[in-house]
Amino acid sequence: MHFIFAWSLLSFLIPRIKGLPYSSMNDLYDTNYEYEFGDFQSREEVLVTKTPKFLSQPLELVVNAGHTISLPCLVDQLEGFVLLWRKDERIISVGDQIVDKFESRIQLKKVKNGNTLVIGLADHSDEAEYVCSVSAYRKTEIRHNVRIRVEPVITTSPQEPLTLPEGSSATLSCQLLSGSPIPSLKWRKCDGKHLSHGELEISKDVIKFESVTRDDGGCYVCEADNGFAEEPVTSKAILIVEYPPSVHIQKTEDSTEVLTITCSVES
Repeated sequence: MHFIFAWSLLSFLIPRIKGLPYSSMNDLYDTNYEYEFGDFQSREEVLVTKTPKFLSQPLELVVNAGHTISLPCLVDQLEGFVLLWRKDERIISVGDQIVDKFESRIQLKKVKNGNTLVIGLADHSDEAEYVCSVSAYRKTEIRHNVRIRVEPVITTSPQEPLTLPEGSSATLSCQLLSGSPIPSLKWRKCDGKHLSHGELEISKDVIKFESVTRDDGGCYVCEADNGFAEEPVTSKAILIVEYPPSVHIQKTEDSTEVLTITCSVES
């Protein structure tokens, strides 16, 4: 008796619901469900909820500042349902409408059975978790995580050429002013020659010389790289080492009558 009453009540209400996501009553009910109580067998109309399934996959994006963020939200069937976008816990769109009309950087590109959230001129404030959910009885949502990559800005010290006598101590430093994620820093010689310790490069922000030699003099470059561009950001420092002249005399006997003496001065 309860089953007959429930069926009658649902039959009265369902045709009056607007935006029904099913084309007919057969889509809502499965009439092939059977159950038994001892020798008694009965057939019942069973309500079947067809929750949309996501076709889009969750994304972990790293987007350069100033570029465009595109986040897809596609399902297998959307008729009768509404998509809602949230940035962290703040609602930014419902259906095809952007909540904040003054946010011109955010747009929705509508496609069949979904949309794509597009954010132009990305900046650090856009780094967040973006959630697209479907207005279904069962919780149905997809999450995208966005990180904004900011180009590194560095400066080297000293900014003017550093001139020291041979045997003095010296320090070259590379300071990170901005950049996200934090870039790696390394030093190398501008001409590609080995450093005083024998390496081609040192992955540090500071180079220290306890006692500089004439071979330590030259141009040094600091590189900062976080993947923002194909080439790292660079800044240079100049080390000038002063030392007294060194004289080298070389004597060669070309023959019994000719003697060649060569004098070379290095300074």
